[in-house]
Amino acid sequence: MLARSTHPSRTPVRALPRQPVFRCQGSGSKFSTLTDSTFTWDSTRQQWLRWERRQKQTDLTGTQLGVDNVLVMFTLYTHVPWDQHSPQLLSIGQGPGLLLSHGTVTNISWARPSANQPFTRAGSGGGPVGLPPGRTWIEMPAPGTATLPDAVAVAVAVAALG
Repeated sequence: MLARSTHPSRTPVRALPRQPVFRCQGSGSKFSTLTDSTFTWDSTRQQWLRWERRQKQTDLTGTQLGVDNVLVMFTLYTHVPWDQHSPQLLSIGQGPGLLLSHGTVTNISWARPSANQPFTRAGSGGGPVGLPPGRTWIEMPAPGTATLPDAVAVAVAVAALG
């Protein structure tokens, strides 16, 4: 059973096995459709399990990859100057994001003022959002390339308003 959060911007996820909770198509940019990653919440393992092209992504022992947190930061991409087929992530600036942790999805925003500064994360009220303990997978998709199932997306949007 998932722990219920009383935090207004956290939305509990009631995902069935193999039901995508977060899906990112492409490499995070418009330059590639070679990747199609999905994360699902596994209440037995208490982890977010990763799927790639609708197949379990596994380690060398055959165990499906699982992480405690998934940090999603929507970022813009451009081309590297010397190769118009190679994407370049624009990590300076700010944007929206999501934090998937402990079976919940939380709206966040991120900021990075310069290349020599770390990313910071804030919640809907503007206060800092730290990363919970454990292993964290970071996804940096371009806006519009990642989706949540309709029911989860609506619940997250409603929680952000409250």
